[in-house]
Amino acid sequence: MRLTPAGAHERRLQLHGVCAVNRLRLGEPLVLQLLASALIAGGASVKQVQMVLGHASAVVTLRTYAHLWPGDDDRTRSIIDVVLSPPKDSGRTETTIDG
Repeated sequence: MRLTPAGAHERRLQLHGVCAVNRLRLGEPLVLQLLASALIAGGASVKQVQMVLGHASAVVTLRTYAHLWPGDDDRTRSIIDVVLSPPKDSGRTETTIDG
């Protein structure tokens, strides 16, 4: 299901509600920072974050939150870790041929 700008606005209002219920007094800038951080950590694209936050362009989003996206070093390290990690046990037993 695609998130529309109206749906994104509704989600921002829900986040404000959660903060109020938990007696967190967060201003709009902090709520947006929290929302942006969660979206980016969850793998959202620049365009997705732009739309949810209501920015006029992706440039505005990148100027504000570029430091939160993982850099090439982080991605490269993660890929290498996956490649070098031992395979997960598939539950199968190996048989050897003697001989």
